[in-house]
Amino acid sequence: MFNASLLASVFATLLSAQTSNGLTEWMASKKPPQDPAWALQVTTPTYGTDGKITGASATYKPLVIGQPLQIYPHSGKSLCESSSPTRDLPPDAGNGWRLQVVPMSHSGGVLMLQVDWERMWERGAKVSGPRGKALAALRLGDRIVFDYISVGERALSPNMATEARAVTGQGCDAIGMGLEIGLEPVERTELIEANLWLVRKLPDGTEQSQRQVIRARAGSTVEYFFEDVTMSGAPIVAPGTTPAGATREFFFFNMPVRTLGKLSLIEVVDGAVKLTLFIEQYLAGPSTTPPPGVRITGGSTTFPITARPDEVLSFQVPKITDDRLSLRIQVKRIR
Repeated sequence: MFNASLLASVFATLLSAQTSNGLTEWMASKKPPQDPAWALQVTTPTYGTDGKITGASATYKPLVIGQPLQIYPHSGKSLCESSSPTRDLPPDAGNGWRLQVVPMSHSGGVLMLQVDWERMWERGAKVSGPRGKALAALRLGDRIVFDYISVGERALSPNMATEARAVTGQGCDAIGMGLEIGLEPVERTELIEANLWLVRKLPDGTEQSQRQVIRARAGSTVEYFFEDVTMSGAPIVAPGTTPAGATREFFFFNMPVRTLGKLSLIEVVDGAVKLTLFIEQYLAGPSTTPPPGVRITGGSTTFPITARPDEVLSFQVPKITDDRLSLRIQVKRIR
């Protein structure tokens, strides 16, 4: 005969252990994700009458999803007395803000931030000033200015420096200070190789192509240019845009077509290369045909790409003639 009390005790122990392990795993899965590459920069760019930009900044990392940061970007009594943003309420701020930033989510290299700001000090006095709230989407290196404090028309008088000296004991030629938020750029070391082919398919089914090999650092933007291709075939009508912006139509025959573009936002994710491919095409004929000042274009197209090293992707070049070209691309990390 089973001992009911002993059996219940064993069952309770096993259940407790399973529940404990399950709870630990659940809590681990709910731990706010963070990306050590992300660092928040809070800056107070200060603009002078001589065109120079000064100011102070501070960097905060790591950023944790759902964890708010409260910061006080500020200056001293005058805008020329720059101070680094602080986490504690400053006792002597003359101009500045209360700022709260909450990382909300991230996807595809974009970090979503909930930004709440309030102007608390202006021209040496505490104020109940403008405030705002926004959801900002930032990539590494992006910056956004949320507010701007101006010294005002009175301080732009010829006696501006004298007036500032009377208040602060020193001259000041600053005319305004901004509240700027961004993600600190990270130096990328990956080297990417892109093979590009501009392909023209002939009536007999064969192909003519031009090849380019481009190497670039991840995070950079690089341009490419192909040799002009003389397109044949029956005369067709193509749109042209005059300097005044008006659209006209022109006939042309056997004229060179130029194809160019750029690769941007290059990054490596799980062995695949992600980038944005921009393709443009226009007629590169003599200035007399079409008329001077008129550019006949097939337009431009942008494609987001994610490619593995063994993939060759093909894209149609914007159409300018019935004799259409295509662009093929293979990208891979080489270092």
